[in-house]
Amino acid sequence: MTVSYNYLVEPMMFGVFSVVWQEERSKSKIVRIILSENQDVSIKSIQNIFPAARQSSNRSIIRQVKLMQSLLSGQSVKFDLELLALENCSHFQQRVLLAENNIPRGWVST
Repeated sequence: MTVSYNYLVEPMMFGVFSVVWQEERSKSKIVRIILSENQDVSIKSIQNIFPAARQSSNRSIIRQVKLMQSLLSGQSVKFDLELLALENCSHFQQRVLLAENNIPRGWVST
């Protein structure tokens, strides 16, 4: 089974937002999000972690990037968690991330 990695780099008002995703059996899953000062730093980080990754585009990933941009600009959004490679996280990390996802915007929980 072959897994390929792709990335998308998007400039934002506070820096560069990059998403790395894997393609496996026609399914896309986000494996890393990188926030950096500029595009060169972001691409270098991606290439260090995922040397075979190539710059690409994907409709569902672009939709998630737009949602992330909306969230970072203060809007309330709901993400498609099926696009996240949560299997790369420990069981505890998965539980924490899923619990965080259920906390309403503006609320704090411990």
